[in-house]
This record gives sequence, structure tokens and C-alpha cells, in this order.
Amino acid sequence: MIEFIEKCVFYAFIFLIPLQTRRIFYFWGNEFNEWTAVSLYAMDILALALFVFWARRIIAGVGKIKLAGVDYFLFAFLVWSGISVFFAANFYLGVYHWVKLAEMVFLFFYTRQFLALNKKNGSVLVVWIWVVSAFTQSIVAIAQFFKQGDLGLRIFHESPIGALIDGVAKIDIDGLKIVRAYGLFPHPNLLAAFLGIAIFGCYWLWLFDSPSSPLPVPQILRDGERRTVRLNEERKSKIKSCVLWFMLSVIFTGLFLTFSRSAIALVVVLSFVFLIFSYFSNAELNQKKEIGKLILFVILCLTFLFVLLQPLLISRFNIDIGEQAVNLRVMYNKVAFDFIKKSPVFGVGIGNFVYEFKLNFGDMEFWQYQPVHNLYLLIAAETGIFGLVLFLGFIGLLSRGIFLIGYTNNPKSKAFIFYFLFSIFYFLLLGFADHYFWTLQQGALMMWVVFGILYPFILKKCDE
Repeated sequence: MIEFIEKCVFYAFIFLIPLQTRRIFYFWGNEFNEWTAVSLYAMDILALALFVFWARRIIAGVGKIKLAGVDYFLFAFLVWSGISVFFAANFYLGVYHWVKLAEMVFLFFYTRQFLALNKKNGSVLVVWIWVVSAFTQSIVAIAQFFKQGDLGLRIFHESPIGALIDGVAKIDIDGLKIVRAYGLFPHPNLLAAFLGIAIFGCYWLWLFDSPSSPLPVPQILRDGERRTVRLNEERKSKIKSCVLWFMLSVIFTGLFLTFSRSAIALVVVLSFVFLIFSYFSNAELNQKKEIGKLILFVILCLTFLFVLLQPLLISRFNIDIGEQAVNLRVMYNKVAFDFIKKSPVFGVGIGNFVYEFKLNFGDMEFWQYQPVHNLYLLIAAETGIFGLVLFLGFIGLLSRGIFLIGYTNNPKSKAFIFYFLFSIFYFLLLGFADHYFWTLQQGALMMWVVFGILYPFILKKCDE
């Protein structure tokens, strides 16, 4: 019974990753700033519940984790980040952010162990739940876009959005302000990252979790019974395919309505790389046909969205080097390099980038005080160059699963490894354009959970 409750809590945790519900306890400064605030999220309470379940397993002797080289890099990174707190201008803010990092590291370990203990269908169910959650977020995003405002979902802490609200992400077309879709996330770019992972998940579920190719039927059954079983399986396959087609089209729509340049571009490019790889790595004719259908569907879906949203997409992707957003990003990069030069070993302290930014540049608008929009520069600025090296070492070892692809002849296992590696590369590439995997609760949750999902697949050959 306890194991069942734990599974329900974990799967609910995956579904609720977008949830913003929280209590803000304190913030430094005269005006609220997200990056200098201390909050307790509802998801933190769920994480604590998972920790209790994990502690119970450890006491029972089934919760121990075997450490590998990747773990030592991660622990070293966690310790080094903790040391950086003692060099921070705001010690207590640094402690808070270090505790948040420790929470994410725990979730990485918990996720990988949970899936190791639920090998049969744990990973597949996690992907399904992620996709359903993304579908739900896409429905909210589509409704927000057509309303051009929030839906009043205050119980879920939906961000207040509207064309006349300062600080809301918009597209400007000849003076007309078009609000970008948020879902229940704090920013459209974060929603786009979440939906991108779900899109890759739809591909995998459609091609390799769906029994589109005939399943083996026990020989002990009579011919009539075997035909009945086969027809039932084919019916289930068609229903599942139709559901995934519909969900994928809605999620694609939600992604495009975020108008996140980096996420849309990466999803389009990586989608075709993923599908083409899957096509040529499969020897089965039936599977190739399914992949061909999926490629055609994706092309039609993308073409429809490009045509429908063409004016908005052109405006969004037409980058003017003189626009404010570009100038601010350049300034944030310069500030980050200044901090790295100032403190190359320990950085300015984890979580202290914006606080230090305010101390050094006190004559700006309050909303302009943001972290540098580059994950790697931000980590280097806050924890020092060595902190960045440790983080990249962890990522490098985690991504070595790419070499397993050549060792397995199982298309399903090969595609599963490829799917999660694509998810990691997707995160890493987005990291060059934004900071939310390090600074925002939802971004950190999705990154560390995906890392935990991938981990079991880099320790074994997946021919089983």
C-alpha cells in the first residue's frame, strides 16, 4: 500500500512540474525581484514527501544507491557551490539557493532509483504523464492566446498576463501588442522547453510504445482466438495512434504560441534528426512505414502552423540588433564576464548574481535586474570557473549513453536512449539562450528529473 501511495505521489509530481503555487517569505530590496526572493513551493512539499519515502526504503535496506563516476562530479559540484556561499555578498540568499540545488540533486537520485525499482513500465509511464501534462498546458496556452490575457486560474498561481501589463512577454507588430502564451509557467520560454520534451516523448510513444507492429500471440490459442487477440491489439494501436496524433498537434500549437525562438528552432531541427535517425536505424518494414507516416504528419503540422502564424513568426524571428532585448542580453553577458574576472575561483556566490548586479549597477529599472541569459556563464559567475568545469564534467559523463546506441540491436531501447539524450542536448542548447534551468523552480525540476530518467540507461546495455 505504501509503495502504491509513493508511486501516486511521484507520478503526480511529474504531472505538476508546471505548478507555480508557492508562499513568498522574504525578498531583499524595496521592490519584489524574483531572483532575490525566498519562497516555499507546493512542489517542495511533494519533494519532501518523496524524501520520506526514500528514507523509509533506506531503513528497509532497499534504498541504497550505487555511486558511479558521474555522481562524484555531481557531489563535487554541490560541495563547491556550497563553498561559494561563503564568498557571497548575501550569505542567506546563497544558503537558500544552495538548499534548492541540493533538493534538485536529491530529485535526480530519487528519480533514477525509482525507475530502477520500476523497470517494467516506470519510464514509459513517466513519458505518458509528461505528455498529458504538456497537452493540458497547451490547452491553457491556446486559450490564453485567443483571450490575449490570463484565464484567472489564481488557484494555480497563473501569471497575470495582458497586453497592457508591463513585463509581460509580447510581440510588437506595427504598434500592436500580441501576448505570448504562458500556460501555467512563469514565462513562455519555460513553457516552450517543457513542450519540446513532450513532443519528443510523443514521437517515442507513437513509434515504439504503441503496438503498431503485430505482437506475438501465444501458439496455444486457437486460430479464431488468435485472430480476435490480433484484432483487439490492432484496435488498441489505432486508438492510441489517434490520441497521440491529436495530442501532438495540440502540443505543437502550444509551442508555436509561445513564440520562443530558440525552442521552436531546436524542436524543428531536432525533430527531423530524431525521426530520420529512427527511420534508418530500423530494419523492420512496418516500423519504417510508421516513421514515414509520422514524418509526413509533422511536416503537415509544421506547415499549417507556419502559414497560419506567418506574420507573427516573421516579426518574432526578425531580430533587430538594436532592440532592447538584444542590448540587455549583451549587457548581462558583460556583467557576467566582469564577475568571472572579479572572482574566477569561487564566483560571486550561488544565487547572488542579481544581488551583486544591484550592488554594482544601482541606477537601472528594477525589472532590468535579471540573471545573465546563459546557463553556463551564470554558473561560472556564481560558482567560479571550477564550478562550471564540475557541472560540465557531470553532463559529459551523463551523456556518454550516446555510445550505447551502437551496442544495442533493440530498436525500442535504441530509440529510448536517443530520446532522452536528445532531451539533454535540447536542454544544453537552450542553456546558451536562457537561465531558467538554474534560476526558476520549474526549469530546474524538468532538467534534473530528465537527468534522473536518463541515468539508468547509461549504466547498462539495453538489449534486455
